[in-house]
Amino acid sequence: MKTNQLLTKVFASAMFAGMMLFGSSVFAQVKIGTNPATIGGTSNLEVEAANGKKVIIEKSVGTVQIDNLPSGLESDSLVTVGPDGVLKRSSLSTIKRILGSSGSAIMTKTNGNQSFAPAASAVPTFNNIVLDEENGLDLTNRTFTVKRAGVYTFSVNTNTIIPGTSGTGQSAGVDLYIMKTSAGVVTTIGRNQVEANAGGGNALNTVTTLSNCQVGDVISVRLVGCINCIPGNPNYTLTSASFYAFKNM
Repeated sequence: MKTNQLLTKVFASAMFAGMMLFGSSVFAQVKIGTNPATIGGTSNLEVEAANGKKVIIEKSVGTVQIDNLPSGLESDSLVTVGPDGVLKRSSLSTIKRILGSSGSAIMTKTNGNQSFAPAASAVPTFNNIVLDEENGLDLTNRTFTVKRAGVYTFSVNTNTIIPGTSGTGQSAGVDLYIMKTSAGVVTTIGRNQVEANAGGGNALNTVTTLSNCQVGDVISVRLVGCINCIPGNPNYTLTSASFYAFKNM
């Protein structure tokens, strides 16, 4: 009788040890859902949907991977919850639109010198888009159309060669304007005049201004040389120009 009890205890102990060993191998990794017998070697837990997308708990560091987010690396991104309750990766531009700060734009002039007569208003020949978050830039008309209402900071930088001195011996100048067309009405929202040295030469000009804009407002840039300041009214030469529109939060 005692022998039977001893054998029973030994058998029970062996079974318990076996279950512990078996259990540790089974429960080291857990797979739920589709393909329950197949789990990644680096996963502690996988939940797989019928379409093959998975939520994964990494074995080494415990991080969560969501297989149904867009693939590929996405720098400066956040995970947001959509109206359907689904987690989604949102890019920086998307987050800016959510916060209402999207709408910035930059264009530059990189196409060589531009000659313009002092008796006419000249538009810089912007030809290069550096940034255009809401597709507001128009390189054909060299304008920026506001796509998101708000307060904007506009800044324009130009370099103009003034051809000589005025007839009175004073330096001739060039004016730089930032214009806004809103509901058909054109207003000047920024202006600055610079003069070259007494013998003419480069005139660096910068205008920066704040403006409260509505959707559809059109921003443009104008240059006007000093009319009748230089004998013979020779042409001015614009060598470079850049336009910046930054939407403030």
